[in-house]
Amino acid sequence: MEQSKKNNHKSNFREQSQEKILEASLKLFLEQGFENTSTREIANLAKCSEALIFKYFTNKKNLLCIIISNWFNNRAQALAVLDQSQNIDEEIHLLIRWFFVSYLAEKNLNKLFVSQILNNNENKDVIFSRYDYVSKRNSIISQRIAKYGIPFDEKFTQLLDIVHGYVMLIVLVRNTPVEEYEVKIKNIADMVLTIIKNK
Repeated sequence: MEQSKKNNHKSNFREQSQEKILEASLKLFLEQGFENTSTREIANLAKCSEALIFKYFTNKKNLLCIIISNWFNNRAQALAVLDQSQNIDEEIHLLIRWFFVSYLAEKNLNKLFVSQILNNNENKDVIFSRYDYVSKRNSIISQRIAKYGIPFDEKFTQLLDIVHGYVMLIVLVRNTPVEEYEVKIKNIADMVLTIIKNK
């Protein structure tokens, strides 16, 4: 009984420490950039020793990979519990809106991820975590549109990638005013529906 309490205490301490370290890492990565952040700074912000960071995480890159992986898992889960649509028009609008919301919700984290892909080829694990996420995302979307008789084939996948890239451009690069998003969502959804229905 006593041993069980000690084990639970250790487990809780480990989880809380890891969470504090990840939160501090994310905050500093977003504020200073991945390359400009040291593990000493992370330790100071997390109020722990550098040794504790390396006890739980391999290195700074490992911290980044876990942050990105957790973020992708959260996005996939948000998509999985998205409201059910009544028809294909509503479904496409829901999906386009989800793309916008997922980029807006973590705008700076998206920018951090993109910067790592563009500027740091050493962080291959970050890129691989994206492929795992895209696979999960596509699997969920294919199940959602299947009930409307829309095949999730190569053409639809390419269309989805184009839409994804365009939404990323609108939110992250162009800094389009939020009040214009509803019009953008409608226009993109209408375009996708036109392509699907004219296949």
